[in-house]
Amino acid sequence: DAQLPLDLSARLPQGKLLTGQAQTTLPLAPLLAGVGLDWKKQVVTANLQLLPLELSTLSPIKGQLTGTIDFRGSATKPTLTAHLASPSLEVHHFVVGPLKGELTMDEQQQVGVTFSAQQPAHGGLLLITSQLKLPIEPATLSATLKAKDFRVNYDPGQVSDGLPFKMARGRLDADLQVKGAAGQPQAQGFLKLSDGSLLLSALPQLLSQVQLDVAVTTLGDLCTLTLRQLKA
Repeated sequence: DAQLPLDLSARLPQGKLLTGQAQTTLPLAPLLAGVGLDWKKQVVTANLQLLPLELSTLSPIKGQLTGTIDFRGSATKPTLTAHLASPSLEVHHFVVGPLKGELTMDEQQQVGVTFSAQQPAHGGLLLITSQLKLPIEPATLSATLKAKDFRVNYDPGQVSDGLPFKMARGRLDADLQVKGAAGQPQAQGFLKLSDGSLLLSALPQLLSQVQLDVAVTTLGDLCTLTLRQLKA
């Protein structure tokens, strides 16, 4: 058998996207005998480095992303592990970071995604996890949002994002699980905002010292939001 090494590189119009190496083992006996290879079953390993990428050139997300990607398997049974990191990301004027992410895919095409954002100054943490099966089957989708003492600071100024509030600040605690398709989600958990400030689109008056506690439950096909506490 012979080892076939490959140098990999990919570019975008804005510059180089990634570099890395890959290799595969070619069985010499069938090749010398004139028997073709089934390239769909040929096992390949690859280690890739995602170079600093400015996301604003590709999406409405602002920030820089780096990471590594490890691939092993064939076209029919690929496995993948990717580690991503960003010092800060801004999504519709919500700023989170430092941010770390991990994406995995096994031979059964089960995909797992994890993103965590930490606030080292006061120990705040935001954790988002998701599971899905490829090809995407809505019934297999699941996601979890957890937050502990995470500081929210949303203030777009005069810009409108189409949200029901113009400004939101405070400490977020949450434990929310969602399963199933978007049209009929199964949700369970809670969201709490403490020491908050809100400026609602429908109420041009700043609400301060907001204490908000919302429970989310699902019974059958009905998803219910229960307001357990609201003080301002």
